[in-house]
Amino acid sequence: MHKYIKLAYALYSSSFRLYNEKVPSYLMLMSSMETIFNGNPNQIANTMSRHVSLLLSDNKEKFKTHYDAMKKLYKDRNEVIHGISDPYIVINEERHKSLMDYARRCIVGALSKNLSKENLFDELNVAGFSS
Repeated sequence: MHKYIKLAYALYSSSFRLYNEKVPSYLMLMSSMETIFNGNPNQIANTMSRHVSLLLSDNKEKFKTHYDAMKKLYKDRNEVIHGISDPYIVINEERHKSLMDYARRCIVGALSKNLSKENLFDELNVAGFSS
């Protein structure tokens, strides 16, 4: 197993120990996702949302649904980390479970690809849906 997947899984697993503390658990889950998809910290929200969507979608409609959901989840993360919003309002049960599901599905997806982080990034970077 590649090191980045081991770290992503460790962060994902750790989020369960904090499950009743939604904010730290949510941040652990987002870190798990960033471990898989962060190849360049400059545009992480867009890149991660796009790559998650490509990994989990089989058509344009699902891509758009996943992309929009991940952008919102990452926006929530930013508002919490940067003190813009009350974390205990932003990180509710629904958002927490949604991110937990995305993290699990992305770890499984990355495992099934069995690519280095760089090769996974490159593969997803050139992927897309044709008209």
